[in-house]
Amino acid sequence: MKRILSLVAALVFLAGCSDRMPIGHEIASSVYLIHPGEYPVTVTSETECCNVWICKAGYDSKSYSFDAVIDEEDLVRYNAQYKKSYQMLPGNAYTLATPVVTLGPGEVKAAVRIDIDPACITKGVTFILPVRVTCSDPDSFKGENIEYLLITK
Repeated sequence: MKRILSLVAALVFLAGCSDRMPIGHEIASSVYLIHPGEYPVTVTSETECCNVWICKAGYDSKSYSFDAVIDEEDLVRYNAQYKKSYQMLPGNAYTLATPVVTLGPGEVKAAVRIDIDPACITKGVTFILPVRVTCSDPDSFKGENIEYLLITK
């Protein structure tokens, strides 16, 4: 009886192990912002741009497309929720250089690039730039989708 139980246990163990699927393929992909929420950026005379980084974890062969938007309404909600009084970065101080970003099957990160003009930023004042990122596959996006760049000179 012990032999039969040992044989059944060994067969169950061997049937459960399979090398047909490479390691990492069992994890569904998700995409997320590296720095959701507040992220400080110090601008100097040499600063030309800053990036909002998007990453992909897991494995699949899909491509993901992202749209980045800067909306003052996000700042209004943020100031009200956290009882802050941040000012929006002036429109002439930045340009959303890459409003659409794609992460292909073999890529793990991509950047939304924001060009900054340091001459338009007042020294000693903290401005905020809310960058909202939406994904072509909203079910894959994990966590917050807004990065609030706290920009100082």
